[in-house]
Amino acid sequence: MDTAPKRIFGLDLVRAIAISMVVISHSIEILLPLRQVPVIGYSLGKLIALTYPFGVMGVELFFVLSGFLIGSILIREFITNDTLHKSTILHFWKMRWLRTLPAYYTVLLIVYVLNKFVYLKSTGFSFLFFTQNLWTPHPPTFGEAWSLSIEEWSYLILPFLFWFSGKSENKKRSLIISLVVYLSIFVLVRIVNAFDPIYPSLDKGIRKVVLFRLDAVAWGILMAYLHHFYTERIRNNQTSLFLIGLLGVVTISGLNYVGTHPSFNFYHTGRSYHFLMDAFLYTLHPFFFTLILPYACYVGHPKNRLFAQFITKTSILSYSLYLTHGYIILHLMKKFFFAEKPLESIVFFIVYILISILSAITLNKFIEIPFLKLREKIK
Repeated sequence: MDTAPKRIFGLDLVRAIAISMVVISHSIEILLPLRQVPVIGYSLGKLIALTYPFGVMGVELFFVLSGFLIGSILIREFITNDTLHKSTILHFWKMRWLRTLPAYYTVLLIVYVLNKFVYLKSTGFSFLFFTQNLWTPHPPTFGEAWSLSIEEWSYLILPFLFWFSGKSENKKRSLIISLVVYLSIFVLVRIVNAFDPIYPSLDKGIRKVVLFRLDAVAWGILMAYLHHFYTERIRNNQTSLFLIGLLGVVTISGLNYVGTHPSFNFYHTGRSYHFLMDAFLYTLHPFFFTLILPYACYVGHPKNRLFAQFITKTSILSYSLYLTHGYIILHLMKKFFFAEKPLESIVFFIVYILISILSAITLNKFIEIPFLKLREKIK
């Protein structure tokens, strides 16, 4: 099974944008002292506030991009071999786990050490098996792990859709039906929950709970299906799909931002708004993001070599950067250093970015790359 498709610059660009949005969203509060700057301080504060939704948008973009990539792999295997055998699924899992687990468990070990000796917190065994937020809100420890749980459980479950579809005489039709039914189940779960929410928080109680979000990656697989079987139609309409997707993402993100902002607080004061967000936000978010992906597939390689290398390298480092930038780097720096003046905040932010990049390069070089080489040998 080919589990390492050739790099596509547009998809690298999407991944680079996604990780940049996440890192900025998590660290932008470092720059809040800039509000003290005369004349432009107020505008800077508003500009900083506008970046807060980036974290949500970046992770949702990661989900659909991941689904699009693994969906493309599985669909090619599905067509080539007519069906997915059990051994093929096992091989897929092995390739995925060699890609994701070594770096994750390395960082989890660092988290354990920090919790024990620095943060003075406990690290549950549930993190070893990605069950810490399977049906309950994610604990405050190692906050980035919530999305990894959703991805890993998706990798475990979604190949079975292809396996079951391969038993049908009309495999193409069976696969799209399986995908639509699978997506519909979780759309309905969120709608039913919205009538009487199990958890009061949209972010912690829905967005970060695995059993509410197992469709997040599958939306990308749906677009991979459409892109594979209806290539010309998708390609001819890529610009329209991109514009619709971009407008939808901005609109939905804006509604979420306004609804949860303390100045408006519609989510907690408006019953109808509360219901609509609980029921449909995390259906519409991935749906609109998937519409952006076909356009990205056909973005040409830029002539500027430095820009192209920067985007590609950022994309390659994105996983390591995601794992290390928050709970390890940012929380640790905040524990020992404070920035209360504008210049101090700028220096703090620059140093934080540099350390985060260096940490990502280290994790990528000594953990990710060796296991990727091992994966190539196995493949």
